This record gives sequence, structure tokens and C-alpha cells, in this order.
Amino acid sequence: NFTLGAGVTMTVQSGCTLRMNTGFTMTNNGTLNIAGGGTLELQGSGAVTGTAVTYQATNSLLLYSGVATKTTNSAELPPTMPGSVTFTHTGVFSFGNSTDVQGTFTVNAGVNLRCGTPQTLTLSGPIVFNGSFSAITGLSLVIQGSGTITGTVDTGGGLFVNLTVNRSVAVIATNTMYLSGTL
Repeated sequence: NFTLGAGVTMTVQSGCTLRMNTGFTMTNNGTLNIAGGGTLELQGSGAVTGTAVTYQATNSLLLYSGVATKTTNSAELPPTMPGSVTFTHTGVFSFGNSTDVQGTFTVNAGVNLRCGTPQTLTLSGPIVFNGSFSAITGLSLVIQGSGTITGTVDTGGGLFVNLTVNRSVAVIATNTMYLSGTL
């Protein structure tokens, strides 16, 4: 494990990756910047806790990779995420906090996203979705902003609380989509 001390600034530059391997936690008590073109990779159960990471551009990347059950937190995936998020890992991801992803949101095949507690996932940039949602009893999904949407959304028959689409592109669901709130 690693602690970034108070008053210390670390910047991951373009073309560079800071990787937290499975079982490894970085406690951020300082300032961790991910520059445009830089990547913070969390493999498996790797995590960042403490002060929220600063993503400096829409092409600053948070990459979830590896195999493990993982719950996001607001230090690694802040409530307003100006960067991009990619899920390549074949485990189950749970959203531990609401977030607005303003960069590209990418979910690869084999990735299973879930949410059992009330959270809102807002997607304001391009979307590349080839994974699935399941056990989404507490998730409100908002699609807004601009950018292309590619792939299909497998809802696994899950129950969204609310679904809001404020973008002039198609959203294609490949399974029955249930709503308990507002469409």
C-alpha cells in the first residue's frame, strides 16, 4: 500500500499509467492529477481512497481492469468526472457513488455493472457499451450532453429507477428494461 502525503502533488503525464494492482490501495492525502492522455489503472480490487483524484481533461482515463468484484468510490471516480472511464475487467462492478462521466464511457463485453443502492449514473460524453447491467435495483441512468453511442445495452431484465435521455441519438436495449420511476 502507498500513501501520498498531505501537500504532495503527483501528476500522471500523457502516455503514462499509474497502476494499482489487485489488493493494493493508494491513500491520497495530497493531490493526484491525471493529465490529458494519462491513465489511472485499477486492476481487480486495486483502489484509491482519501482525497478525490483530479482528472484534468476528457481524455484523462480511469481504467478498471483485471478480474474481481469491485465497488467504485468517490476518490477514484468523483461525483463530477471530467475524464473518461473504461471497464475492461470481467468481474462485477458496483457503483458506490453517483457520478457524471463527461468523457467517454466504455464498457467492454463480459463486464457486468450493477447497483443495489440508490445512485445516479450520468453519461455526458460518448458511450461505447458492450457489457451488461444486472441487479440494478437502485440505479437511475441519465444520458445527456453530446457524443456518439455505440454498442447495445443489455439490461439483464434489471430494474432502473429512472431513465432520462436528453440526447438526439438512439439507445438500443437488448433485453427487457423495467423502470420503477420515470422514463
